Amino acid sequence: MMQDSGDNALEERLLADQEQDHQECEDQQEQTLGENAATNAEAPPSVAGQAVLLFAFTVNYIFGAGVLGIPYAVAHGGIIAASVTLVISSALGLLSMVWVLECQERANCFKGTTGIVEFSTMCELFIGRKTRTLYEVSLTLFVLSSAWMYASIFSVSLAKSVPIMSDSSQCDLASVKGFLWNVPHKSCWGDYLIYLGIFALLMSILVQTDLAKMKVLQLTFTCVGLFALFLMVITVGAAMPEDGFADIDTSLEVFNASSFGAVFGTFVFAQLCHHGVPLLSHIPERRDIVRPVFVAVIGTTTSLYLVLGVMCAIFFGVVDDVPTPRPVNKLITLNWADYTAGAASAGPFAQAVSYYVRLYPAITCGAAFPLYAITLGNGWYHSYYGGETPPPGVGFSRRIFYLAATFPAIFCAAFMADVSFMLILVGISAFIIAFFIPPSMQLQSRRIVPECVVTRYSWHFSKPFYCYVCLIFACIAFCYTVISAVNPEVEV
Repeated sequence: MMQDSGDNALEERLLADQEQDHQECEDQQEQTLGENAATNAEAPPSVAGQAVLLFAFTVNYIFGAGVLGIPYAVAHGGIIAASVTLVISSALGLLSMVWVLECQERANCFKGTTGIVEFSTMCELFIGRKTRTLYEVSLTLFVLSSAWMYASIFSVSLAKSVPIMSDSSQCDLASVKGFLWNVPHKSCWGDYLIYLGIFALLMSILVQTDLAKMKVLQLTFTCVGLFALFLMVITVGAAMPEDGFADIDTSLEVFNASSFGAVFGTFVFAQLCHHGVPLLSHIPERRDIVRPVFVAVIGTTTSLYLVLGVMCAIFFGVVDDVPTPRPVNKLITLNWADYTAGAASAGPFAQAVSYYVRLYPAITCGAAFPLYAITLGNGWYHSYYGGETPPPGVGFSRRIFYLAATFPAIFCAAFMADVSFMLILVGISAFIIAFFIPPSMQLQSRRIVPECVVTRYSWHFSKPFYCYVCLIFACIAFCYTVISAVNPEVEV
């Protein structure tokens, strides 16, 4: 009996201990879940979210006025030759972007730092002060010319699509060369200046905004831009079989030597974001996703450029011997001015598509302009103060430089809208920024910082051989572009 009672007491204690252990386990699980919830609340964006954000910023850096000139370049340079050149130049442009990433890693290794290293600082560190000066002059020329073009295209698109003082059929600002007061209808010039003033106001506000606070805006611009390009491809693709291919322009050439010089400059400009790579690389916290995202961006833009360029070149043609809306326009979106979706007259759907496509340049230029102005302002800021350490009052100082990088282009756009002249300036400077300096920095940085030859961004194409291939291609293309630009018979 006593043994039975002792056994019962032992069982009761064991059960009580098990119950206590179970309760402690539940309490521990609740505490762990609470800690995990707190951690997740403070956790940075997911890897996918960071990749999407970097993709959006990079696309907006690239999508400026360049994409709008791709169909014209393909049509006039020769469909086959231009398409092959687009793929080659895009591939080499991607390699140059990765080389800039590697050079930034080596610069940080050399200096014992981990932050953003300005492109100009890397130029001076690895290939000398004179090269830095060349880069800064080229960047200034490129950004001011690009911003000039963005401001003009923004104003042209709105003046043509949403006129205030004139009928949109009265003027064709996109074809004007020289000063705007030579436009036959002065009311068209008035609309242009009104929208240019609106653009100046918007850009002066956006360049003061921290890039980190522009995430939603940049993602929105990316979606709007990509949708516009897809819409253009879809509508042209739908119209081609509807016409039975009977009106397809047969004057297109496989290769046109007289106009091919403009092709190089247009394609380099259409994929250029190298000067912004140091800034872009620090948008995500996970640095290992930067190179794959860059590959995805260039792959996406190249595919869209090819499809859009070839289809528009074939459908719109280069000779004005058929009814409107041909031939292909230098500002391709204006070819959608008379879009009717195959009907005798434009219905609500066709009008919506027409306005969306024609207003797309205003959106994409508005997205790219602040990024370019901030990059140029940062370069001027560091050149002025001669170092990376910000002086007192850094915020106010930077705002002055950002505004200084904004208004010269807008001022020039008020007096001249010659897109051909701007493309010459942009193309020459783009070659230096994308195809000459990055491979030169890659070669020299490997020699100067041998302990950091291999970086987190290194891959098969980091070898010196590919740098020399890029330099050879750049020399040939640059010479051809310059010769074509000075040849009066060449159509730019």
